[in-house]
Amino acid sequence: ERMDPPHQVHFCREIALGQRHLLDHFELKKRDYLCSTSMTAENSFFVANFAHAAPGKLVLDPFCGSCSLLISAAHFGAYTMGGDIDIRVIRGKEKDAPLPSHCRYARTLKDVAIGPLSNFDQYGLMRPLDIVRCDNAHPVWRMATV
Repeated sequence: ERMDPPHQVHFCREIALGQRHLLDHFELKKRDYLCSTSMTAENSFFVANFAHAAPGKLVLDPFCGSCSLLISAAHFGAYTMGGDIDIRVIRGKEKDAPLPSHCRYARTLKDVAIGPLSNFDQYGLMRPLDIVRCDNAHPVWRMATV
């Protein structure tokens, strides 16, 4: 059977390959620790890409929560550091303790301590340089001259 010729022909150059498989791998439903402020994998990878997270760069998230953005940045090889006002989020769930009210989910047995750093271990990523408790109304970050 004969086909009609195309109306238009376009020649294109591929400029990038997608990495949608990362969204499934880092999906929130598979995370060991979540809190009420967890950012979706799609949004955190979008922000990490927008910030040009790469080896040798430092990504600072002053509202890190359960570290979704820091996990995405660490996947791209960046050094990470975070802060949050809620110390309960930073501490996570302590060993033999019930799940705290601020946690939406923790995939764990009751005799295991789990927190934001557990997510880095789950994915085999480099842990943040530090996660600090801070109130960004009174920033702890200071500009310094060398």
